Amino acid sequence: QEIRKIDTDNTGDKNTKSSTATEVNEYLAKIQALVYKYFEPPENSQGNSVVAVIELSSIGKVVDFRILAYSDNEALNRECDKIKERLSGVLFPKHPDNISGIYKIKLISKE
Repeated sequence: QEIRKIDTDNTGDKNTKSSTATEVNEYLAKIQALVYKYFEPPENSQGNSVVAVIELSSIGKVVDFRILAYSDNEALNRECDKIKERLSGVLFPKHPDNISGIYKIKLISKE
């Protein structure tokens, strides 16, 4: 789980309510980290990946979770089909702009 640090200029007014790119990137990293917390890749599936999309409401509730592209590993594909049920009760953080959104997630099976 890597969060890349992004250098941004702090030229905006601190009293504005709009989020910065850094806040949004941190939000996306939090979503990715929570999804990986509930991801249990099977043995011998290293190097394979599945692309999914998660839709969250403005308060962080999971509206939908779908697989866009499966891997060549059947066990990993079955695990990714099961993760939707595990995520259904998870409350994700609120978006900095208090909006709903659809986010692409790449589930990579590592050691």
